[in-house]
Amino acid sequence: MTSAVARLRRVSRRLSASGDADDAWAAAAIEATLADPTGATRLERLLGLAPGPGGEPWQSTEARERRDDALRELAAILAPGPSIAAKVRAVQHAAKIYRAGSWRFDRELPEMPEAYGGTAKEHLYRAFRHGGGDVPTGKTTLFEIIPPKPAVLSGTQSTDDTSTESKGLENGCTAESRIFY
Repeated sequence: MTSAVARLRRVSRRLSASGDADDAWAAAAIEATLADPTGATRLERLLGLAPGPGGEPWQSTEARERRDDALRELAAILAPGPSIAAKVRAVQHAAKIYRAGSWRFDRELPEMPEAYGGTAKEHLYRAFRHGGGDVPTGKTTLFEIIPPKPAVLSGTQSTDDTSTESKGLENGCTAESRIFY
């Protein structure tokens, strides 16, 4: 334990000496934790990582966010069009197939198989790994994870002379007011 404390003190001194504001913040949290003889000062709390009452541990939040990012990336690959429903169906189907097939073997691996790189299986592997071996496949949950991300068109005219009608801005909608999902 003493060697761990000594290492933390060395790290704190290096961080303090760097002159960077983020380093100074981390150094102050480490020093406050080490200086408390009662042990009541928790490093997680000082770093803003401790959950409030009824809150979720930061590790769980981080893992869920990474899982959800992998699912959104998967959705973009499997259903590149604008339909969120198509994205949800594609992710739902792929996750069920992967869970029943490859995940049974992949979950035992220390790292993702190299062959998965750049494929849909890469995102499935990451989603299941960050999801603790489980990925939501319910439509309601997937609609929350894969939300429509509106892209508002700017009012600038492109260099080509394409008509408003061919850009999908029919029925009197302007580029400024039309939002695509």
